[in-house]
Amino acid sequence: MSKSILLLSVANIKERSSLHGNVDEKMVLPTIKICQDMYIRPALGSTLYDRLIAGIDNDNLNSDEQNLIDNYIADALTWYVLSELPVQIIYQFYAKAVVKKTDNSSDAISQDEIINIENRHKKYAEHYKIGRAHVGTPVTWPYLVCR
Repeated sequence: MSKSILLLSVANIKERSSLHGNVDEKMVLPTIKICQDMYIRPALGSTLYDRLIAGIDNDNLNSDEQNLIDNYIADALTWYVLSELPVQIIYQFYAKAVVKKTDNSSDAISQDEIINIENRHKKYAEHYKIGRAHVGTPVTWPYLVCR
């Protein structure tokens, strides 16, 4: 299992967007991870992406790397998260059913909604299945230096 080192915190996402402060962090964290893996990693290339993750993990990002995250990646990642988040927040998995949460209740969902959720999660799974197959492949993108 991969480490869940995030390029942005939930607090960063909330500061940069209309995501309300009362949204449970546990609902947002997996969405940040999947968005940075599916959208940000391919845009940066594996070498740069892996360096940023290692820099966050080891607390040794240089100023150019921090600038890249703060001024470029953060905006894109915020909006990718918001694009994926509604389904993650509205639909919740329980032992006996998948339900749609409303203000005061949980409603059963339709077969079409189940198929939509199933397809979305298959898309995530396919990303990791295919994405991991070429992790060892050399990246052709040069290491990016921000100035």
